[in-house]
Amino acid sequence: MFPSPSYSSSSQYSLAPSFTGPIQPSSIVFWLSRCSAIFQSYNDLHSSQPLTPRAQIRQAGLALIHPETSRWWDAQSADLQALTSWNEFVQRFKDRFLLNNSSDMGLKAERAFYTFRQNGLPIRDYVGELEERRAVLNECNRSSMVDDVQYKRHLLFGADEKTGRDVEKALQLQGLTIDTIGVEKLAGLICEIADGSFVIPAESVASKQPYAHALSQEDTPPSPTIENLSTELHETVPTHRDPIIAAHPISRPPSLELELEAGHELEPEPEHLDTQPEQLDPPLPSITLSDLQIARVSPPPNPPTQRLTPAPLTPEERRSIAAAGGCFKCRRVPSSSDWVEHKAPTCPGDPSRGIPPGPRYNPPSSQNQSKSRHKKKSSSVTTIAVPPAPAPPLPVPPPPVEPQWFEEQAIRGRSSAASAEEVDYDNDFILKL
Repeated sequence: MFPSPSYSSSSQYSLAPSFTGPIQPSSIVFWLSRCSAIFQSYNDLHSSQPLTPRAQIRQAGLALIHPETSRWWDAQSADLQALTSWNEFVQRFKDRFLLNNSSDMGLKAERAFYTFRQNGLPIRDYVGELEERRAVLNECNRSSMVDDVQYKRHLLFGADEKTGRDVEKALQLQGLTIDTIGVEKLAGLICEIADGSFVIPAESVASKQPYAHALSQEDTPPSPTIENLSTELHETVPTHRDPIIAAHPISRPPSLELELEAGHELEPEPEHLDTQPEQLDPPLPSITLSDLQIARVSPPPNPPTQRLTPAPLTPEERRSIAAAGGCFKCRRVPSSSDWVEHKAPTCPGDPSRGIPPGPRYNPPSSQNQSKSRHKKKSSSVTTIAVPPAPAPPLPVPPPPVEPQWFEEQAIRGRSSAASAEEVDYDNDFILKL
């Protein structure tokens, strides 16, 4: 970017603004143009005593504060004050500090103008910088001045892609073109679009589908009929049984061909009479053309139901709902017949207007079911009595011993002893024998 013009306010000795540098095309051009505007304004206000060319040149010379320009004025002040017009002084100043400052100053000014793009700059900075570069180029190189036609195109095509598209849409809406709109109006329109003060309406459905209008009733394809389907079936249904024969090489000869004709069923193939029986595949089911037509023609699916979408609330509606203490989601207020105290997360919504319920809304049926389940659980817990743990068994005392038992035991002992003596006696008798 070019450096901003460096000149201070006018001193008490000069009407012209002080030139403090730097010696750059932009600074020189804008200082000279500002001096010309000030002198012209003074002459308009003091038409009875206007500034003479000598006074204008002297005022400008006293405002040259930059060291290099100040030395030039001190050395050439006599010759400069002898000039007959202000334009002659302007040309002398340009010859010394602008045109002779560099041999290719005009080429540099052209390159600075034609290569300048927005590249993410704020739109107002882009427009102002391009205007400055155009002014410098027109002052440095009169042979390649930029006219309004070139400037408008460079202003439009040098902007960012989105800005350029928005400007083209705005021109179409206003019935203007790049050739009919003025330079200042184009610059103002670009700034208004960037600031948001000029709103471009959204594209219509027809503009998003550019070829929709070209499809007329004559170009609409005919609806399917039985005759059309029969023709298509003759073209699409294979007439040879070779693929089926390849899958069953034993029971189908490869040279057999069957033709599908309207109203004729497929005849089963004759079996081969061989001496040895062969295991044949089950015959194919008979298929007629009407069966294929019925399978091909199916009713169209039901059209999708359009979901209702409520219109957004206007500021007046929002204020009225807020004043009544209602809900912005379902748009009900406490005075409504079906009002239920809730908040936005637990809003029941309004299915009649396509408003879904809130993320934490529980329907009344589910709430009743959960409450009934909770009651059942609590009642079951309270009614079921837990049996106490069984007590350990008490030790059983031994039965008391009666005296009769002792007598029986004594009798048994005597009888066993007598039997033992008898055995011993018998043994002794045998041994003695």
